[in-house]
Amino acid sequence: MNSLFESAFYLLSVLLLVPVWLLVYFTRKDLRKKLLRTGFIFGIASVILGQFFTQDYWNPPYLISPFFPFEDFLYGIIFGGLTTIVYQYIFKIKFSKNTTPSSRKMTLTLGAICILVMFLFVYLLEINSIYGQTACLVMVFVYTSICRPDLIHHMFISGFTVTLFTFLWQKLVLVIYPNAVVNFWETEALQSVFFAGVPLEELLFAFAIGLGGSMYFEFSRGYVVKG
Repeated sequence: MNSLFESAFYLLSVLLLVPVWLLVYFTRKDLRKKLLRTGFIFGIASVILGQFFTQDYWNPPYLISPFFPFEDFLYGIIFGGLTTIVYQYIFKIKFSKNTTPSSRKMTLTLGAICILVMFLFVYLLEINSIYGQTACLVMVFVYTSICRPDLIHHMFISGFTVTLFTFLWQKLVLVIYPNAVVNFWETEALQSVFFAGVPLEELLFAFAIGLGGSMYFEFSRGYVVKG
């Protein structure tokens, strides 16, 4: 039983967020499309990152197999989707279409650049993948800021909101799995800085998601804040 409980760590950790996901989905109809679309994109990205890059940062257990990473996909859908809308949900921010959208070609170009950055960090510079992911998100933030300076303050507030949201979620996980960081993270790769048990790198990554990932949906579709 204990072995099964440990093996289900990743899956159960993500499932803790499902009630929040459902709350947002059923109470903010205007956020449903973004929640689903960005979640799916993050799901695909999480599978790719898990297969090629993130083993140097953490190695969670998979109920089926790391080569059938259902947990990675679910993590992207649930956590990734929530990180892009949690700021809008809490502060009741709404957007409407009003400006020229970004080209899909630019979005694909940014995605390709991010993959190259990950290869550079992990395989050439031998810098831990979590820093590569953070750098990619900061790069997206810089590009979005140049094109849409009206979104900058929203992205910063979102960054802090996502960081707090992630901290509370991971604290709950650590209540259930007190030894999770020791058991599943590559602790020798961390800076050994923890906030109530949560690794600094997790919070930096969370801030970068809020900073670079939360408003890209609106930017890419030419949305501006209502009112």
